[in-house]
Amino acid sequence: FHHWCLLQALRSTPRGSVRSCPLCRASLKSIDGIRLVRIYSSDTERLEFPVPKRYAYKGVRERRQRAVPEDMRRLALHWRIHNRIPGHHNPHAAECGAAYDALLEQGPHGIGFEEKRRLYQEARDKARAFELRSCNVMLATSCSCRRNWVSKMLQQH
Repeated sequence: FHHWCLLQALRSTPRGSVRSCPLCRASLKSIDGIRLVRIYSSDTERLEFPVPKRYAYKGVRERRQRAVPEDMRRLALHWRIHNRIPGHHNPHAAECGAAYDALLEQGPHGIGFEEKRRLYQEARDKARAFELRSCNVMLATSCSCRRNWVSKMLQQH
């Protein structure tokens, strides 16, 4: 749901009745304080934060890739965990962003590439886990919620 959709759902509820989230039907008093996170597809994540690879293989058929609209980036998981959203609190995001920058700086053919990639993946997993633990509403498409790491992290709770 978009911020506007949740506000509209809250406003459409008659006075005196219990307002509820259109997704889970939990009671809501206002949109303030609800922590939303949107999980985009791996294609979108790779488009905006590409991880260098030693070997680049072209797909048989290229898919049309779309970037996250600028006004929706504050809700996007991959923008949050890379510490690219000013004012957003994730204690692991700075570490993940720094590890990603170090990985890009190293390049796929550098001597320490494998170690930098391992450090980035560990920092990314910690930042993702924090976001999933701290969100109230997780938004995902059927494609993005099938990503292997999503179910593993949700089962850790």
